[in-house]
Amino acid sequence: MRPSGGGKSSKGRSRKPTRSAILPWWEKLLYVLVAAIVATVWWNRVAPQHTVASFLTATAAPQEQKIAALPPPRIEEPPPPPPAPLRQWTVLFNSPTAGQSEVSRRPKIQIFFNQPVEREVTEWAFTISPSTRGDFAWPRPDHLVFTPEGALRPDTEYTISLTPVDGSREKEPYELLEARWSFTTGQARTYGKDIQPLIGAYCGTCHESNGSAAGVPLGTYRDVSRYVVPGRSGESRLYTFIQERRHHINMAGPDHSTNTKLAVIRDWIDEDKGTQ
Repeated sequence: MRPSGGGKSSKGRSRKPTRSAILPWWEKLLYVLVAAIVATVWWNRVAPQHTVASFLTATAAPQEQKIAALPPPRIEEPPPPPPAPLRQWTVLFNSPTAGQSEVSRRPKIQIFFNQPVEREVTEWAFTISPSTRGDFAWPRPDHLVFTPEGALRPDTEYTISLTPVDGSREKEPYELLEARWSFTTGQARTYGKDIQPLIGAYCGTCHESNGSAAGVPLGTYRDVSRYVVPGRSGESRLYTFIQERRHHINMAGPDHSTNTKLAVIRDWIDEDKGTQ
């Protein structure tokens, strides 16, 4: 029997789509427009943020690198201090003086400077000619004393000189100016030329036969030599007695050169051995 028309079998056959399942073109177009609008809105909100972030990330490194490459700020250094003034060391006074004659053969050569000087520098710059060994002493920082070891040569010209020197003293520049002068020592002393005139002028009144000191005659070389120890003025009564105040004052002549007279007697005893 044939089945009824309302009960046909669908085995092995596909159902045809109905007309209502196919979208019309205008509806598809509507979906496309809506999707485009949604995509545009999303891009306008999200894309600028990513773009700015990407730009900042891309440009940050070059800026940091550029800043790091800049040189450090320059620090203004203070101006250098002004140079210290130059100190000049000059000789104010010296003894014996320039051109002095009849100088004792056992002098103390003294130099006075205008200000304190450097000892080692000054001693190095000091020379005496003819060459003579001696010792330096500094009573004050501006006062040099040179004492020869022995007696100087008789009737000889000696020259004292200071070599000019430039240097610094405790970071203070100085200049030792050159100085030079000469003096002449006295001649060899003898009793007849040097001693007898002194004794006759200053001692004869008291030591004559009718004087207050007649017990100590000094009229002849033989009389005087009794009170002399050749080469030792410190042990000679002639020299030590004259240094006593009463005799020292008596020998002060118009020029008050008692020390000069004593130096003559000392040199006669020490250097010339009390020769006649």
